[in-house]
Amino acid sequence: TNKTTAWLKGGNIKLNDKANLHYDGLLKGVLKEYNFVDGFWLGQKLSLSVNTNKTDKLIISPSAYYTTVRKTPVWEVNSSYNYAPLANGKFSFSFGNTSSDIQNTQGTSRTLNAISSLFFGDNVIRFYQKQYIKVENDIDIANGLVLNIGASNEKRQILNNTTNLHFFGNNPHPNYPDVNYLNTFFPQHSSTTAWLRFQYTPFYKYKIRDGKKQYISSDFPSFGFGYKKAFSIGNTAEQSSYSVFQANIFQSLKLDEFNHLNYRIIAGTFLSKQKLFAPDYKYFATSPLIVDLKSFDNTFQLLDNYSFSKSSWLE
Repeated sequence: TNKTTAWLKGGNIKLNDKANLHYDGLLKGVLKEYNFVDGFWLGQKLSLSVNTNKTDKLIISPSAYYTTVRKTPVWEVNSSYNYAPLANGKFSFSFGNTSSDIQNTQGTSRTLNAISSLFFGDNVIRFYQKQYIKVENDIDIANGLVLNIGASNEKRQILNNTTNLHFFGNNPHPNYPDVNYLNTFFPQHSSTTAWLRFQYTPFYKYKIRDGKKQYISSDFPSFGFGYKKAFSIGNTAEQSSYSVFQANIFQSLKLDEFNHLNYRIIAGTFLSKQKLFAPDYKYFATSPLIVDLKSFDNTFQLLDNYSFSKSSWLE
C-alpha cells in the first residue's frame, strides 16, 4: 500500500538497504511547466540514490517530458557521485536535449514564468534549444579552499513561440529580448567550454558527522576567482570563442540577534572575444516581476531580464 501511494503521490521508495528511488508521482509530477515555446510539459522525473559505502553516494536523475504544442521530447540525465567525504569531493555528469533560458539561472524562475505566461500572457523568459553534455568536479584542496573544474559542449538553436494560450492580459512577446536576438544574430551554433574556479574562506570552522565534513562558519569573507575559455573544435564556422575572468568577495556579518549585513562584490572582464553568442554574455541577476522566488540580497530588482555585459563589469 505504501509503495502504491508513493507511485501516485510521489515520494521515496526503498529498493533495498543501499538504494532508494524518489518519484514525483503520477498525480502531481506529470505536469512540469508551461511556456509559449513548448506548450505544456508532460512527463516524469526519477531519482535513484545508491549508497556505495558508509560515506559515498551515487545519484542518477533522469527526466523526460513531451511538449504538447512543439510536439517534441525534452529530456535530461543528471548524475553525481559524492566521494572523498572529508574533502567534500563531488563529481557530476549530465547530458540532455531541452529548451533552456538564454540567461541561464540569472533571471526569472521557470515556475513563475509558467504562471505569468498562462494566466497573464506576460512571458519574461526567452528560450533556445540546448543539446549538451557537461562534466564537473568539486573538491577541497585545503580547508576552506574549494576547487571547481569542468567542461561542456552545447549545440544551440533559437526557438520561436508555437502557442499564445493564456487567460488574461495582452498578446505574448516574441521569443527574443530585442532585435539582437533574431535568427540573424543567433545562428545555429555550438559552444565548447572549460573552466577553473577557486573559492577560499579563511579559518573556516567545520565538523565531521557520520564521516563527512560539514562547514559551519567563518569570521572572514570568502574570496573567489574563475577563468573560463570557449574554444573551437574542428572546422565548423559558428562556434563560440572567448575567454573570461571573474573575481568575487562576499560575507554575511551578524550585527546582533536580529540584524545581519550581507555584501557581495563581483568584478570581471572578457579577456578575449573572437566570437560571442547570446548565451555567452555576462548576465546580471534580475527580477522584472512583482514577485520573485530569489533572495533580495543577490538580485537587481529594477533591472529587466537579459541585462548583460560583453566587456567588463562591476557589481
